[in-house]
Amino acid sequence: MQEPAGPNNIFMPVYKFQPPLTPKTTAGGVVAGILGLGMAALTFFVGIFVALALLAVGAAVAAVLTVRGWWLGRQGRPGAGYTGTGPGSAAGGRRRAGQRTDVLEGEYEVVKRPPDQS
Repeated sequence: MQEPAGPNNIFMPVYKFQPPLTPKTTAGGVVAGILGLGMAALTFFVGIFVALALLAVGAAVAAVLTVRGWWLGRQGRPGAGYTGTGPGSAAGGRRRAGQRTDVLEGEYEVVKRPPDQS
């Protein structure tokens, strides 16, 4: 079928081709449509599954970080069984007034003396 000459096709006629509609081509189109819809539905459900898996991983990470923060905060509380003076203690690792900063305090015990000392 040839379109009549118009403003868009003055110099060259445009031919439209339509394949013949046979039962074979119609059935192929129906099968392709069903397969396309099936793939779209499968993609949708897999996407939901992946989104739920990512949400579960995020919830697990949030729970771990929450418990970790609670645990670290619990260690620094007075009366919680922690008696250190480090960053997590009640003193907070801060320097007291008049305390020297060039001295490292601590307790130690000599386990073995060198042979040349008695």
